[in-house]
Amino acid sequence: MRSSIDPYDLKILSALQRDGRTTMSRLAETVGLSASPCHARVQRLIKDGVLGPFRPDVRIDKLTYSLTVIVPVELKQHESKNFTAFERAISTIPEIVECYAVGGGFDYVLKVITKDIESFQSLMDGLLEKEIGIAKYYSYIVTKTIRRFTGFPLEKLLHDSG
Repeated sequence: MRSSIDPYDLKILSALQRDGRTTMSRLAETVGLSASPCHARVQRLIKDGVLGPFRPDVRIDKLTYSLTVIVPVELKQHESKNFTAFERAISTIPEIVECYAVGGGFDYVLKVITKDIESFQSLMDGLLEKEIGIAKYYSYIVTKTIRRFTGFPLEKLLHDSG
């Protein structure tokens, strides 16, 4: 469902992606509104589910060594109950920081962050022992982050062509 976003909403969303810690008065100034209407728009965007919880961008590499692994997963069987069981099981594991259901050769792609290779292998062994339907998985160790997620390309995604 596409939410009704006008140019002011787009400016608010773009500004908050750049700096989620900005004050309401600075945000209002940035987007060209007074503080009260700007605040009302932010509240509406939150209520509509367009804006989720604000989280800090923790740079784990500045705190400790960690290992990031991209893990494509194939399930043994492709029935609704199998997908549900897998999704329920992995949703409670904090080291699995992202999970995408995908089309193509795999069923899911996981992004896993652990402290080292031994911790990663232990996590994967535990998933296999749970018998949650994993037929096979592959491990791709991230050796260097080239580009981090810094926000959605809102202007390109929401621009109406015509």
